[in-house]
Amino acid sequence: MYACDTCKIHTEITKPLSQLDQEEVCSCGQAMHRTISWAGQMKPGDISFKPDYYQAFGKVLTNPSQLKDELKREKYEKGIELIEIGNERPNYTPKRKEYDWDGAGKALYQELRKRRG
Repeated sequence: MYACDTCKIHTEITKPLSQLDQEEVCSCGQAMHRTISWAGQMKPGDISFKPDYYQAFGKVLTNPSQLKDELKREKYEKGIELIEIGNERPNYTPKRKEYDWDGAGKALYQELRKRRG
């Protein structure tokens, strides 16, 4: 979208990216400037929360407040406290294998003594 400050005309011009920096001229002869606009509406939380079907509730929830409300309703009506799982980070640290180096050394020493006679 390009706009002329002199005549207040807004014009949509489509052109390749390679020509994006080329200046556009209005019918009045003045240079036009590029404007960026978005016709949609955005609400807080729209980006981070995707609408999804929740089996526990049997319906699609579209925002975080609906999820909170449904969790509260289940706890109040059925006495069941539900928690969301699957998004937490695993709390797993692998156990380090402990080697008995002293015992291994003794076994090796005894094996060498047997072979030497």
